[in-house]
Parts: sequence; structure tokens; C-alpha cells
Amino acid sequence: FKPTFNEQAVTILNEFKINTDNKISNELLVALTKRIEDNFTSKANIEKGDLMQHINQFYDIQGKAERIKNTPFLMIYSAFTKIIVSFYVILIPLFIGDIDLGGEDSGFEFLAIPIMVIISTAFLTINKLANLFGEPFSENKKTSVTIDEICKTIEKNCNEVKDKLK
Repeated sequence: FKPTFNEQAVTILNEFKINTDNKISNELLVALTKRIEDNFTSKANIEKGDLMQHINQFYDIQGKAERIKNTPFLMIYSAFTKIIVSFYVILIPLFIGDIDLGGEDSGFEFLAIPIMVIISTAFLTINKLANLFGEPFSENKKTSVTIDEICKTIEKNCNEVKDKLK
């Protein structure tokens, strides 16, 4: 996939000497980093404290992401929802059995059974999905988020930026 650019974007890309064959976000990051370094060393009009503040924010965000990843999913939630859904499914026939679809003489009472099955299946499926996707960062599950793949992509992009800054 090769993006197309309008005239203003092409001007900016040329000004920063961006190679559009590489990942453009990395190229822009490298160009901006070099420009900041040039201004910082030559004119010193950029406060080092401002840059350190941004780095500290990055570390805070990284720490928050690690805490989210390492937060355990409570098993009591799984057990509690299973009990509640099971009771609900068991009690559905008691409530739906009294529904007269179209009146007492309509003959639609037999529809109560399929309606109970559909509602029960929906609730049991929702419970199963909640338990299945309850631990999105666990490692040996087909339903987990592919953190390793995401990290490899980030590492590749960071290495690309590092190589350009050398």
C-alpha cells in the first residue's frame, strides 16, 4: 500500500527530506528529532525541562500499560456470573410460560419453548464469551491479544528510528 499525498503534504515531506519508501511516521519522527537536536545544540531556545517532561509522560504511560497487562482477572467474577446466568435461565420458563401470545385461544403457547431456548442460549453464550475474553493478555489462548506481535512491530520501528539517528 502506497499512500498518495496532496501538494501541502509533499512540500512538508520534501522539507523534512522524508523517504516515502520507509514508514512515514518513523521518518517524520527521525526528522523532528534531528531538528530538535539541532535547535537545542545551536540556539538552546528549547528548554531541556520540557523535553524531560515529555519523556516522563512516556514512562508514565508505559507504566500504566504494564499495570493493565498484569492486572489479574478475578475468578470470582467468572463464578458469580455463571451462577447468576444459570439461575436466570432456570427461572425463564416460569415467567415466559404465562405469556399468552395472541390471547388464550390463539394456540401460540407453543412459541414459549423456542423463545425460552433463544433467550437462554443468548445469555449462556454471552456468559461464555465474557469468560473466554476475560483475560485478553494471557499467553496460551487463541483469544488473547497478540502482545508479542505488537511488541515486535514496535521494536522494528524503534530500531529503524535508532539506525537513522546514528
